Amino acid sequence: MHPATLHKAQVYLHMLDIENEIVIQSDFKLKGLFQDSNFRSRTIIQEAIAQDDLSNSGIAGMINATLTIWNDSISIWTERFWLKLADAQIPYSRKDPLVFVLHNGKFKSQGHAQDAKYNWDVLISSGLLRDRFSNEELSFISCVIGEDEQRRLKMLRRCLKTGRVPISSYRQFGENIAYFTRNRLLADYAYRGTLITSHFSEEEIQALDVAWQVQAV
Repeated sequence: MHPATLHKAQVYLHMLDIENEIVIQSDFKLKGLFQDSNFRSRTIIQEAIAQDDLSNSGIAGMINATLTIWNDSISIWTERFWLKLADAQIPYSRKDPLVFVLHNGKFKSQGHAQDAKYNWDVLISSGLLRDRFSNEELSFISCVIGEDEQRRLKMLRRCLKTGRVPISSYRQFGENIAYFTRNRLLADYAYRGTLITSHFSEEEIQALDVAWQVQAV
């Protein structure tokens, strides 16, 4: 095995240690799946090193696969992961969804929009973003989050008014329902003793469900 490949494998194992530490501390709903994946990746690399059977492309592929979730999520745990990598001087390149927002004024994906809305208040209060973004940049991202939510709300309101979902908008409708559901905006809920009011009444939520089942002509 080439020394450079062995070094990459050792750095990757260190990254897996950091990932496992972050996942253990996290509130991830699929924490067990993360840990299983981490264990399998570690086992594969350790066996490949022991058998002197690891190529440069092989380790590169595993690094990219592991980093996918950390390059494609917005959360306090994502920030902590990348901070830990920096502290350990592990020079992996980050593809930051928030930087994409700054450059393009929109989210790259539905998942990014959901993550940002769901985790934004916690991220801001944690202070973890302030070393990477100015106050103006954070305000801009906040505005994009708000505008994205309003666009989604406008689309659902339009469907409520017509009582149907156009065939061309079925996917967007489903994504918007998922967005509001994850962010607990489809129903009132209590948060730390405070009642948070949703965008929709119970009757409107039922009407949305009916509209989704009506095929537009």
